[in-house]
Amino acid sequence: MDGLIMLAITIFLISAVAAHFITLALFPRQKMNKIMSRLPVNAVRREHRPDARSRAVVKPSPDLVYSNVAYDVSKAPLLFTSPVPTDCYWSVSIYQENTDNFFVINDRQIKFNPLQILLVKKGRKADVPENALVVKSPTTKGILLVRHLVMSDDKLDEIKSFQKQITVELKSYK
Repeated sequence: MDGLIMLAITIFLISAVAAHFITLALFPRQKMNKIMSRLPVNAVRREHRPDARSRAVVKPSPDLVYSNVAYDVSKAPLLFTSPVPTDCYWSVSIYQENTDNFFVINDRQIKFNPLQILLVKKGRKADVPENALVVKSPTTKGILLVRHLVMSDDKLDEIKSFQKQITVELKSYK
């Protein structure tokens, strides 16, 4: 009888550990796929200032205005171009398919304005435009997120102007 109880406990523990790791592996990708399914692929989506109902970005801040790109670099690298404001916080964060953040840059780190990022699949090569940063994505799909700080409501038109100038363009692999 003791042997059966030990076997049952062992099976239960192995099952619990397996379920835990499966959940950790699958849930982030499932969540990211759900978010990405609402976005156009390899195109800029410009958001309005978030309010209590906003969910285009997970847990949005009302002090930020967001632009995002659901990217797929499986067939071609993506050239992201954006002007960088000089008088307020601004950043770009890039997330891989499992929600891990693998790249961040902000307005204080920019060496060239406008900023250009050539996003490529890790292990692939592409022609790099002059002054562009090359960022290697660990996965073929993910999300690029731009954040603009809203210093005051009278700056919203200026932020919208910056958003309109953000572009993405598919390039080609070598």
